Amino acid sequence: MLMMMTGMVRDQPREGGKDQESRKSILTRLGHERKEKDSRMKKVLKEKRRREKKKSPNFLSKFEKLLINMVSDQNQVKLGHSVLTMTVSNNSYDSKLPTGKPAKLTRKDYIIIATFAYVNIIIGCAYSCLAPFFPKEAESKGLTPSVYGFLISIQELVTFILSPIVGILLPKLGIRLIMLVGSIMGTIGVIFFGALVWAPYGTPFAVSCGLVRGFGSIGMAGIFACMFAAIPTFFPEHISQVFGLLEMCASVGMIIGPLAGGFLYEYGGFGLPFFVAGGLLALSFPLIFFICPEMKDSTKTENKAGILSILSNFRITVNIIVSLIVCVVFGFIQVSLEPHLRSFADLRSSTVGAIFLVVGLFYGVSTWLVGLVLPKIKDATFMSIIGLAFVIIAYLFIGPMYPIPIKPSVTLVVICQMFIGIGTSFCFVSTFTQGMREKDLTSLKDDPDVSGLMSSLFVSVFALGSGLGPIIGGQLVEHFSFQKSCIFIVGMSSATLLLILGTVIFHKRR
Repeated sequence: MLMMMTGMVRDQPREGGKDQESRKSILTRLGHERKEKDSRMKKVLKEKRRREKKKSPNFLSKFEKLLINMVSDQNQVKLGHSVLTMTVSNNSYDSKLPTGKPAKLTRKDYIIIATFAYVNIIIGCAYSCLAPFFPKEAESKGLTPSVYGFLISIQELVTFILSPIVGILLPKLGIRLIMLVGSIMGTIGVIFFGALVWAPYGTPFAVSCGLVRGFGSIGMAGIFACMFAAIPTFFPEHISQVFGLLEMCASVGMIIGPLAGGFLYEYGGFGLPFFVAGGLLALSFPLIFFICPEMKDSTKTENKAGILSILSNFRITVNIIVSLIVCVVFGFIQVSLEPHLRSFADLRSSTVGAIFLVVGLFYGVSTWLVGLVLPKIKDATFMSIIGLAFVIIAYLFIGPMYPIPIKPSVTLVVICQMFIGIGTSFCFVSTFTQGMREKDLTSLKDDPDVSGLMSSLFVSVFALGSGLGPIIGGQLVEHFSFQKSCIFIVGMSSATLLLILGTVIFHKRR
């Protein structure tokens, strides 16, 4: 018994040594696991900070990084996020521009856009189909370039007057009703204009053209104002894309119009182009009735914004002025190019229509591409600068402008038509998009009806410029040569370019 107890006593130190060794191994293993866990946590925190830094439009300054490093690892991500948020909010312009991905368009949205696209194409056809032959027909009826230039521009002048009124009535009457009435009036006006071939010579022909075109223009004004007002209302996150697409469709109509108008005129006379365009416009009535949504009974706000409130914003006004000048430039060529081509080349009406097709083709493609690119550009004014530069180059050589010692040629006219199409498309899409962005940077964004009113204002300015263009072009061509008339267009475009550059460099947003 004594020997057994002695053996047990001898064995106790050995068991204690084993316990100590097992504790050390456990502690060592736990230490390694903790180090591995800490390293993994640091990697996770580092990755989170990297992702947040990548998402933010502004990088952290050295002082902000120092503040974050002073706190524990557990609070780094939270503090980093708050500092980033403060940094972004301090930049009033960048923080209010859309940075995330816009919501996807639904099937219903695509159907609405397709309806607007069809209407835009037909209206473009109805407006431009007379370009290859109407000046010749008007002169055969005893009208001067200034008179038939005014007749061509009546549609734009009526749109200029009525568009702001339509913008005010939209919340009360709704988009569908106004577009339906506009479709009926536009169809009647286009078809009846084709019947004016039987009107008497001289003043009766001019008066009849003015009355019929003015009646149809009332309907066109309602349609245009409704479509452009619907863009920021129904597609607020896709303004540039939808605007560019609809402008592309309008240019498709401008392409098809002169080309089809020239061919139909050759084979069916003066009335056939207008009868075909009026019939196609009549098909828009059922589409508008069943597809177009309503837009009325808007939310009431205490401070209603009016046209003067919109124009009091300097940058919005600058974009409106740019739109006006570019429309004048675009309208000038509609009435003056055909007599210019006739002065040095003997071309058929279909060939002249094909030359008009060039500007519409390049305008349409460019508007669609610019609409896709603009969401990635913070300040769309940059595109207006490029567009005006293209316009100035085009009008320097399309004549060519006096006193450039180059002989006029059809090839030179076609190349300059390309430049005019690209330049005007850059300006149209960028001014409308940037005007809406400038609105969102002010208190105007709180009024739900201001988007529709602004859209109607832009439509009104587009129409005013497009109406003044033929009038100015007719007066200049009547009293000066085409080459000397280009001096006025180049000077006006250059002054507008200087206005944009001065605004970008010297004007600060409030």
